Amino acid sequence: MSSVFPLLLLLAAPDSRIDKVTVLADRAEVVRVNSAACAAGKAEVVVGGLPSTVDERTIQATAQGAARAIGSTSRIVPPAAGEASSRRKALELAMVAVQDKLRTLEDKRRTLGEEVAQLAAYARYTDPLMREEMRTGKPSPEAWKKTLDTLGSRQLELEKQQLALDPERRTLERELARLQLRLGMVGDDGDESTREVTVAVDCAGESTARVGVSYVVPSATWHPEYEIRFVPERAGKTGKGTVEITVAAVVSQSTGEDWTEASIVLSTSKPRLGAEAPLPARITVDGQEASDDKVLVQGVEDRSSLAASSGPASGAGPSRVDLDDGGRAFTLTFPGRATVLSDGRPYWMPVDEVKGRAEVRLVTIPKLSPHVFQALSFENPARYPLIAGRARMHRGPSYVGDVALDHTASGAPVELSLGIEGELRVDRKDMKDLDRSPGFLERSRELERELVFVLGNQSLSAESVVLRENIPVSKDAELKVELDTKKSTAGLRHDVTRGFLEWTVDVPKGGEKKVNLRYVVRLPKSWKVQ
Repeated sequence: MSSVFPLLLLLAAPDSRIDKVTVLADRAEVVRVNSAACAAGKAEVVVGGLPSTVDERTIQATAQGAARAIGSTSRIVPPAAGEASSRRKALELAMVAVQDKLRTLEDKRRTLGEEVAQLAAYARYTDPLMREEMRTGKPSPEAWKKTLDTLGSRQLELEKQQLALDPERRTLERELARLQLRLGMVGDDGDESTREVTVAVDCAGESTARVGVSYVVPSATWHPEYEIRFVPERAGKTGKGTVEITVAAVVSQSTGEDWTEASIVLSTSKPRLGAEAPLPARITVDGQEASDDKVLVQGVEDRSSLAASSGPASGAGPSRVDLDDGGRAFTLTFPGRATVLSDGRPYWMPVDEVKGRAEVRLVTIPKLSPHVFQALSFENPARYPLIAGRARMHRGPSYVGDVALDHTASGAPVELSLGIEGELRVDRKDMKDLDRSPGFLERSRELERELVFVLGNQSLSAESVVLRENIPVSKDAELKVELDTKKSTAGLRHDVTRGFLEWTVDVPKGGEKKVNLRYVVRLPKSWKVQ
């Protein structure tokens, strides 16, 4: 691969570099920097290499230190004569080099595959010979064992060599896709124009004018991902321990420029480029005669909504993602500097690592599933919210699966699944569902509901399971929901506001435990039940 990269020519001009990138849900703000010597208290700093598709309205220039930017202009810079064709030629040569490496790799894979097939054919040939020798009564077990061991070892070695080629093949395929994308940007005519910004600076005593030019580009996006690992204090299905959370972001962009060794900032804000403040609609009044009196008639126009400007056309690029920041925008800064190429593929970037105390309990919700789950509970240990995204769950060194993490404020409780506990199961049975009509003198009717939950435990130890259920919550004063605490299993916790019920049930090893629930809904006899 090292022979390929020197052939690549980036869009960035040699006289400016990308210093900082703020990535939003559907765009990015890029800051390029450059400097120039001051003469007679003035300087002109040229910042080149901006993509030609940049919306000119978003370009802003600022000077560092005591210096002050007093104006800027920008222009499209076409490639120099012969430069575009040389870029195209360099990209084509790089593609040929990658394709040659892919062909060489495929030849190796094919050779290894042929040898594996030959070993399989030899094994099929030797099998009847070994069986025939066993029937003759003069078997040679040691010789056959040595032969079979040799065949097995060689086959295993070949399969390992095949697997070792896969990462290199994927790397080459990604590089080929990147080169094809860059070649598509150059176009058939070799045009790859850029934009150049010239900034006039009042140096104010500075010997060197340092300028930053910021601009907004489309076709960039990011979304959060998390690695969550529970490290238990002791062996067992349940118990306390430490939760380790790696907060990461998946960034992708096809803006037309590579972000090379830049400071990357991730933002959840959603700016509206070109949006204008709404104006109140016109109100008119008019009148007409009605008998001898006048009637005032007032008409009000509908308020029209203003659509946000979509900005410049972006072409194909990464899809926008919805970032659920809970209504409060914030930023995350990637530590150090990073490179994100303009190839549209996702780059996984760890942003932060936090730790906290956690506990694993066995939890079941029979209304939703007959399974019992290992549930990891902890409070968000980060100083910032964890916005909604995918979390890869681990228990110790073992990966257990992916779950969806909802938006969680700092310090707020979190509960995530670590998978199904296969040795426990729950059965939910409807024992009674009656509609008692009111009698002659009664003013209300009753809807009686009775449920039984049976928890079974096939493991070699007793387990404590948290069983959750819910009952209706009334929103009308005439309708009442009454929990029968006498016929319901004792020890339940009742959240009256939400109607949530919870029992902690001790289930013996190799046995089962029953939990009963009964409640009644009372409503006026005039009400209909559908």
